[in-house]
Amino acid sequence: MAIIYTYPVKTNPVGDDLILISDSADKNNTKQVKVSTLPSSGGGSVSSVGFSLNSLAAFTVTGDNPVTGSGTITLGTTGGSTGQYLDYQGNWSTPASTTYDVMGSGNNYDAGLVLAGNATHNDNFLRKDGTWAIPVDTGISFSGSTANGLVFYSNSTTAAVSSNFTLTTSQLRIPAGLVSAPSLNFTDVGGVYSASGGYFLTHTGSNSIGFTSASVINYKINQFNSGLKFGSAGSTLSNYEFGTWTPTVYSPVLAWSGTASTGYYEVIGDMVRAYFKISTTSYPADYPMNINNLPIAASTTAAYLGGVQVYTNTSSVQVGRATTGIITGANIVQFKTLQTSGNVNELIDSKYQPTGATGTLEGLITYKKS
Repeated sequence: MAIIYTYPVKTNPVGDDLILISDSADKNNTKQVKVSTLPSSGGGSVSSVGFSLNSLAAFTVTGDNPVTGSGTITLGTTGGSTGQYLDYQGNWSTPASTTYDVMGSGNNYDAGLVLAGNATHNDNFLRKDGTWAIPVDTGISFSGSTANGLVFYSNSTTAAVSSNFTLTTSQLRIPAGLVSAPSLNFTDVGGVYSASGGYFLTHTGSNSIGFTSASVINYKINQFNSGLKFGSAGSTLSNYEFGTWTPTVYSPVLAWSGTASTGYYEVIGDMVRAYFKISTTSYPADYPMNINNLPIAASTTAAYLGGVQVYTNTSSVQVGRATTGIITGANIVQFKTLQTSGNVNELIDSKYQPTGATGTLEGLITYKKS
C-alpha cells in the first residue's frame, strides 16, 4: 500500500512529470506513470456537462457525447420562434413596430415615417407629411365598340370611341365633313374636309383651296413671297403690280396748260407697260415734247432702253405729230416724229405746237425697270 505524503501542488504539470498510482491490475501495488501516458478518458465517457455561462438560458449542451474529438463542447439553443432575436442578455425577443421621426415637426413630418408597413398599406402611398394615403381613383370609362375606332375625350371621367375616325395598320381614315364643319378643325379658324371627289382647305367658313384629280382650285388670292417659277430652267417671276399715274409734260421754260392728263401702268417682273393720255391747249414753241415722270424708274442701260407706241396725235402742226419715242433717262420719255429731208427719212424731236385747239397725245410706253 502506498504511503501518501503531503507535497507542494504543481499547477501546470508537463508530460514528463510523474504521478503515483495504485495499479489495479497488480494487486494495487504503488507505481509511477508519466502525465503524458495518461489515457484521454477513463473507464467510461462523459455523458453530460453542466455549466453556467452568465445564466444564458437559451444555450444547452447537446448530445450524449458533448465533448468532440478535438476537445470542444457542442452547444445548442433552446426556445425562441421565427422572427425573434437574442438580446444582449441571452433572451429571445420580438422586434417592436418602431416609428422613427426622420424630420422635425417644422417640416410637417411630426407624424414620423413608418418603416414597417402592413397589409393595410399595400396599395397606399406615403404622403409628404409622413402619413399613408389611398390614391384617388378618378376612373375612366369607355362607350362604343367600333373596331379600330379612336378614343377621344368625352368628360372628366368618360372617354368615347369614334365610329367615324378609324385607325388601321397603315391608315387614319377621316369622314367627309362640310365646308362649315370640316373633318379636321384647326382652332375654329379653318380645316380640311373631303367632298365631290376631292379634298378642300377652308378658312373662316369658306373654301380656300381645292384639290381634285383634274385640277387645283384656288378660291382666294395666292401670295408667293419668293416668286413663281415654271420648270427647273425657268426664271423666277417675283413681281406683279398695277396702278395709276398722272403723266407730266416736260416744259423747260414757259408754262404749259392742258385739260386732261391720265394714265395707268402694269408691272410684270422687270417689265413695265405705261399707258398715257395728255391733252394740252398751249405749249412753248420749238421745245421737244417729253414726259418727265414715269410711274416706275426705267433702266438707262442701252440694251434695255424702251420705246413708245403713239396711237393718237391731234396736233395740227406737221412737225409736232409724234409717231414714236425713246427713253432718255430714268424718268424721261422723248417723243420723235418721222421727217423727210430730201431723199432721207429720219426721226427728229417732236415739237408739239397746238394752234388754238386742244391737242391730244395718247400711247403706250414699254420699258425695263431699273
